Amino acid sequence: MSAYTLMPLGRRGLVQATNLVLTILIAGFNDKHLDFRVSVISQNGKIFLATWVHTNNIVGQFYLKVILPFHILIVRNALTRVSESNLNKYS
Repeated sequence: MSAYTLMPLGRRGLVQATNLVLTILIAGFNDKHLDFRVSVISQNGKIFLATWVHTNNIVGQFYLKVILPFHILIVRNALTRVSESNLNKYS
């Protein structure tokens, strides 16, 4: 498998895991209000996380405005937990 081979992964919980390229996971879902993707990249012992949202209508825009401040806190917390987990695993 080359570094650019995409593998469909199937549904895992609430999101559809769409592609895995060695150390990159892309997951997300589409619905009538918004389309969502998250990517998690592991590179040189570091974890990177990115999210994309495309709103499809006014309901999606409203939802995004309401959830965005909490989303930022949730992502920061998740990355902190991953970091602490890796520190505890290797110390």
